Amino acid sequence: EEAIMELVEGNSVMLTTPTGSGKTLVATAAIAAAAARGEAAWYTAPLKALVTEKFFQLVKEFGARNVGLLTGDASVNASAPIICCTAEVLANAALRRGRELDCGLVVADEFHFYTDPERGWAWQGPMGEVP
Repeated sequence: EEAIMELVEGNSVMLTTPTGSGKTLVATAAIAAAAARGEAAWYTAPLKALVTEKFFQLVKEFGARNVGLLTGDASVNASAPIICCTAEVLANAALRRGRELDCGLVVADEFHFYTDPERGWAWQGPMGEVP
């Protein structure tokens, strides 16, 4: 509840809670709040399977016209206000466009990858590049 209120107010939060403790509810509320503000929302995860699963969930929540999928292999509705993508896709977009990237919210699932020697850059890059 506290995390949702912080996100609705436009603040950043980091959740480190076990599976099944409500992170999906918080992420969905954050995306809804960003959409209400007219901001683009990006959901990232390390695996295409997780990204695809979240894509279909968000399509049910927000409608097919509002949700896109970018995995490197697939691109569906890439100009949608809600984008589900692998962490590397967002990182590359952030490095290419920096502060010009239309990105009001990032939900970075599996954030513990931040410290991974091979893939951590994909979580670190957007933190320094997007608004």
